Amino acid sequence: MPPITENPSETAPAPPPVSLPELLRDRDIHCPNCRYNLRNLTTNCCPECGQELSIHRLLHPPPTFDYAWLIAWTAVASFSYTSVYFWAELLRNPSSLPYVHDASMQRCMWVVYYLAILPAAILLLIFRRRFSRVRPPIRWAIAAALAAPFLYDLCDAVFRRSNY
Repeated sequence: MPPITENPSETAPAPPPVSLPELLRDRDIHCPNCRYNLRNLTTNCCPECGQELSIHRLLHPPPTFDYAWLIAWTAVASFSYTSVYFWAELLRNPSSLPYVHDASMQRCMWVVYYLAILPAAILLLIFRRRFSRVRPPIRWAIAAALAAPFLYDLCDAVFRRSNY
């Protein structure tokens, strides 16, 4: 015989919801596809992206991998070593910062990128969970902006060697 408790709700778990609208009546559950809040949904489809929903899929979503974060982190991490060098030079002797004096606009942009990429790497690590909650188009735009100089450098090295 189960132990007697003062609160009868502690002995028996709540029955599972019978329908999807019943599940979403008082809960903040997000669409696994677009992260839209499905509270008070009356149909079986997400109104934002049209994804067909089920109780099982909402209660047990499949694990997802954030490829935008991987691309952003790869781009940021690949230039972090050079960024540390630039920051060390800037803190040691600001007037000796490489490529700033009498340099082309392209070199100045690289210096700015190298100085900005280390704080970006730190912020990307600190706010990884918030980054994954940002809507996908914005997340991919951030990843593309961080990866653009990396891709430029890679293409420049490949095409310079191949003489295209």
